[in-house]
Amino acid sequence: MQPRHVEVYQRFPLLKDLGFAVEHFPRYVNQTQSLHTLDVVLMTVSLRGRGRQVLDDLTFATDAGWVGITHYGQSHCVTTTKRGMSIYNVYLDLRGHAPPPLPKVFDNVVPAILPLHPTFGNRLNRAVRFHVDEPDRLGGLLSQIDREMRERKSGWIDAARDCFRVFLIECCRSAKDHGLAWSNPVEAVDPAWLERVRLILDRDFIHDHRLEDLAELAGVSVGYLCRRFRAYTGKTVFGYLLDRRIQAAMLRLRNSDDKILSVAMDCGFNDFAYFSRSFKRAIGCTPSAYRRDREAD
Repeated sequence: MQPRHVEVYQRFPLLKDLGFAVEHFPRYVNQTQSLHTLDVVLMTVSLRGRGRQVLDDLTFATDAGWVGITHYGQSHCVTTTKRGMSIYNVYLDLRGHAPPPLPKVFDNVVPAILPLHPTFGNRLNRAVRFHVDEPDRLGGLLSQIDREMRERKSGWIDAARDCFRVFLIECCRSAKDHGLAWSNPVEAVDPAWLERVRLILDRDFIHDHRLEDLAELAGVSVGYLCRRFRAYTGKTVFGYLLDRRIQAAMLRLRNSDDKILSVAMDCGFNDFAYFSRSFKRAIGCTPSAYRRDREAD
């Protein structure tokens, strides 16, 4: 059965202006596994109750304190017991609105939890989950955003944006402290060296990497490394690395006044023309156009 597609934009016109919207389900009950897709990125914050997150052929238990982030167009649903769950849905338009500037300490966390563009989807991040110690803290911030958007008192846009920024900081803290649970969990057939190689590319993306060096580190042949890495992530080794560099450049273009050449070099690109071509191929516009669009937000 084909998953039904839900147009969130039709229900929340403010998404076009703010880039985010929230919806509270104080007692969400769903005992039917009915998959659907969204036209935005979805963050589901579980405050109370128990349920299961279904993602195509995968199922994950979820309860209070879990935050799940579902990629663009990913088939999913949340099923519950008869008692239901208290959850917040946070809808994000990251194609038209970059995340707000966050502390530099989270530079490596933001691209891991937030799909900045549909082109960066892979087998691991089609849905990402992490645990928070104080879910009511997130619930309070989302409740305030919801109130600001409904009442629209003086300064409500700035108030909503400020709360949203603090909400993302809290999410990044938890993801950094507790780690991420990927949508493609490591199985016994996935050797640990695969994740080690991915982490090297993820954290040291500004450096050049040779397949021979990565294969030696993993203790396998270059050919075997390439085949297993693609099966694991859905991307080639250098395709994954390129995605990571472009995402870093997107954040720098949004959150700094640095010259575009400096951004390119600092994100691992030694050839500015190659950076511009790669960026436009992935995002659909040049780096300078991307920066101008974000400055106009």
